[in-house]
Amino acid sequence: MQGTVSLIKAFKTGSLTITQAGETMSVKLVMPCNKCPLLRRGQNYILMGDVDEEGRGVLTPGSFTVLYKAPHNKMLTNINNLPC
Repeated sequence: MQGTVSLIKAFKTGSLTITQAGETMSVKLVMPCNKCPLLRRGQNYILMGDVDEEGRGVLTPGSFTVLYKAPHNKMLTNINNLPC
């Protein structure tokens, strides 16, 4: 299954291809199996996964996917400041 998601903010994108139209950023995601995390329209998520050779995000069953909550912002900022 493939889909396109809007980005609020991207941390450590690596080779992920980000499309920008005005202020709106989006990425294409590939979810290769039924056991992959499900995303619901209108929700905000923190996603950590892999990037394929075409620059698309890949969410596998082992990918980190959690609903975003305001207290997560400080944690994400700290992760972004780490060197690797």
